[in-house]
Amino acid sequence: MKYLLLILTVLIFTGCGTESTTSTSNQSSIAIKSKAHGYAENYSADRLESLKKSGNKFAVFAGASWCPGCKRLAEQITSNQQILPKNTAILIADFDTELELRRTYGVTVKHTGIFFEADGSHQKTVSGVLMSDFMAHLSNSPNSNSR
Repeated sequence: MKYLLLILTVLIFTGCGTESTTSTSNQSSIAIKSKAHGYAENYSADRLESLKKSGNKFAVFAGASWCPGCKRLAEQITSNQQILPKNTAILIADFDTELELRRTYGVTVKHTGIFFEADGSHQKTVSGVLMSDFMAHLSNSPNSNSR
């Protein structure tokens, strides 16, 4: 029994998964899955600037850690990365701490999506965003700008 407890303790503290994670001081860790499809990662101003130069569509989700709806959508985004179109990204930003992001893109309420075109230009900012909004924008379909 002691050996089982020791093994479990070691596995818990060293991690036994194959996914890598990234985190910032104000956000929970997000598992970064294979980039053979789209992916989600924590927001940083540097990463935003890098994605603007990538030649791919991307989006930013601004949510609050204390908001139940924001937490659900962030979980949907991270757990459904495999359905995001290849070479696309969703950055997950902390609404409470990313004040410059909010000012720059007109984010006035939590649970907001900021959408960017492949050329890096800001397309739109949408309050009350849904997972389907991210999918429509990131897809290559002609109806991706429907909202």
